[in-house]
Amino acid sequence: MKIRFVTPANEEFLEVIRYYKAADPATAAKFLHRVKRGFRLIERFPELCPRYKGVYRKFRPGGFPHAIFYAVESEEIVVYAVLNLRQDPARIHSRLGVEES
Repeated sequence: MKIRFVTPANEEFLEVIRYYKAADPATAAKFLHRVKRGFRLIERFPELCPRYKGVYRKFRPGGFPHAIFYAVESEEIVVYAVLNLRQDPARIHSRLGVEES
């Protein structure tokens, strides 16, 4: 399956990369490596990551506070958000448009 980012998620992803690159280029490279490795697995096994809420699944690149929220659609995996998990869960739910439980 192919992975596609919606525009807001792509912007969030690029912002995370810029943040890590400014702090430490090696950390940015490590983050990218872990995301790419995770995406290779998700492409082969789309339902590998745990379901979060609604249609979303949550992929966490190990060692980083960010999560990539995606949904498995007919012929592709769509990334809807790249969010720092160290924030109020209500903000995450709001960004994803899901109900709090």
